Amino acid sequence: MKVDYVFPEAYVEGVESHKYLCSLDDSYIVTTTIYKDLNCKKLYGLVPYEKTMEYIDLVEAYTKRSIAVLWSDKSKGGYTGYLLGEKTPLCLQEVRGSSIYVPRREGDTIRVGEYVAYTVSGKMEVRKVKSKCEGLIALIIDRPWEEPRRTLLVVVSEYREINAGENT
Repeated sequence: MKVDYVFPEAYVEGVESHKYLCSLDDSYIVTTTIYKDLNCKKLYGLVPYEKTMEYIDLVEAYTKRSIAVLWSDKSKGGYTGYLLGEKTPLCLQEVRGSSIYVPRREGDTIRVGEYVAYTVSGKMEVRKVKSKCEGLIALIIDRPWEEPRRTLLVVVSEYREINAGENT
């Protein structure tokens, strides 16, 4: 079975990094070098995917800073994804189990009651997990170092789709 999963990249506004998403007047570019003549309106730094949890208020369920999630799109010759503004309300759903399989991807839309994950319990029972959220799956943050294993699904209804070129 061949799975065409493309690992997304997470960019957070105002973070220093080795790779950036630059917001221009009406477009975006991904670059490793910041030039003064680029005239970036906003700058988003690449962060390790799991670190995006640091920019989410897990109690009140909103983004602390703007977050862009992008993945390589060879058909468009750049990146595609979406932007979550600062203070965007989120629906958070944690999935726990000794083993977790999430057949959904970032960018998929879900409705309440749809299956979003399968888990294997400590008793080796397979369980189906239904969504308590409705909207776009913005982030799927896996935390395999925790016992039991945990995966956080971050679902949003407010987002902006974006495309970004690549500055070489």
